[in-house]
Amino acid sequence: NLVLKQAAAAKERALLPRPPARVLDQADEKKFKRRKTSMLRKGFQAKLDLLEFAHRRYGNTMRFWFKLDREENMKIGQKIFLRRCDEIAWRGNGYALWRYLYGDANGSLTFQELDPGAAHMLASFQAFTNDLFGGPSKSFCQLDTNRSGRIVKEEFIEKLESLGCTGSLS
Repeated sequence: NLVLKQAAAAKERALLPRPPARVLDQADEKKFKRRKTSMLRKGFQAKLDLLEFAHRRYGNTMRFWFKLDREENMKIGQKIFLRRCDEIAWRGNGYALWRYLYGDANGSLTFQELDPGAAHMLASFQAFTNDLFGGPSKSFCQLDTNRSGRIVKEEFIEKLESLGCTGSLS
């Protein structure tokens, strides 16, 4: 009985005239576009600030990434991203950066999304070492000719250049 009454009331409501939807005028459209552009600009500026901070403080974005992604999952969620940015004393607009890099989606951020150029360079280097030596561990053993367990930067660059590795090695 109750269900039938609710169904009949719903049918009656559906037949009632609805007020027309608000139509956006040109001023509203301009406000919306300006707000969207402003958000993009803030996010883009935040990305530039973050990358500059990463290079100044850590030397490159890969070292910086591992300060954010301590668990080495190669992805981090928004809460951890914002908390770690605060912990390392980056004072930029983390929320704007997150929206710029990831939009409105509620997911995770990867190194490739943060710095696509560095991610591509790293992937190219990995492919180079895999092709030449069979993997990173074997390549390290081949490059560490004095068996010290360490390779200094100059020696590393010199050996890779002698093997034909191209790209930015410094």
